[in-house]
Amino acid sequence: MIISGWDDGRIRAFYPETGREIFTINDAHNRGVTAVTVTND
Repeated sequence: MIISGWDDGRIRAFYPETGREIFTINDAHNRGVTAVTVTND
């Protein structure tokens, strides 16, 4: 899974094999997302 932050304030996840979107978190930030941290807890 590839997770990326976007200028529109959303966070999106993609399958690396196909580039198909898995999910979007809308309104993750009120401005562009510049950093993403992922943990397993």
